[in-house]
Amino acid sequence: MGDVILSTPALRRLRDTLNDAHITFSGNPRARAILDASPWADDWITLENDPPGFSSTAGVLRRQNFKSAILMTNSLRSALLTWRAGIPQRIGYRRDGRGLLLTSALSPFRLVHRFAPISMIEYYNFLMEKAIIHIKKNDSSPGSEKINFDHHLELFTREDNQAEADTLYQHWGLSEDEQVIILVPGGAYGPSKYWATDRFASLADRLTQDGYTIILSCAPTPAEQDIARQIIEKTQTPVFDTSRQELSLGGLKELIRRARLMVANDTGP
Repeated sequence: MGDVILSTPALRRLRDTLNDAHITFSGNPRARAILDASPWADDWITLENDPPGFSSTAGVLRRQNFKSAILMTNSLRSALLTWRAGIPQRIGYRRDGRGLLLTSALSPFRLVHRFAPISMIEYYNFLMEKAIIHIKKNDSSPGSEKINFDHHLELFTREDNQAEADTLYQHWGLSEDEQVIILVPGGAYGPSKYWATDRFASLADRLTQDGYTIILSCAPTPAEQDIARQIIEKTQTPVFDTSRQELSLGGLKELIRRARLMVANDTGP
């Protein structure tokens, strides 16, 4: 989830620069849910992660007659998929042994014995800059010469996402004027990156006393539901918990959009 979000400056840059191109995004259902409603793609092809669908997915890509593929992921599978689809220009980083499958293979930033620790925003923007140069070199309709390059992360929501958040607000008895702060006490990397639940609880109490409404953004998994339960038991003031609610990624985006502040561990939201 985080990598998809951090790619948004590069994706916006592609759309702004090649404004006459027909751009199709390809990704798994979660990536599509995150980028849904963005104005940067003309079309979407949803890719399933299961290997049995590999040949059929390659066939779908082949029938689209794409001229170029920009591989935002570093996987061997993505390079093999676009090669199998016969896309003539395949641009990406030379990683995971896939260099021979790419027509334009970029060397990743390295220190002496390891990859350089750079921001993924910079990582994606450098890839996109080189990709745009290669595409314009081979395209008779290069589009605008101006490249808008910034680091601003950007997501979008649809009306049904807004309706989903409205329904949740009504269920909790919240008004549109609430000063909401979201706390994200879980995480994809396990307890080693968790802030203690008693500290989240103490923070929730302090912010509530200052007049804010606190929402715990927790996934509907047993582990995160348990984290939410621990925090709720330790708070002296009311908080609202998403882990017991039906909430899509689009709905979560809308909740975050409405919030004044979010305090989070190292995790997708």
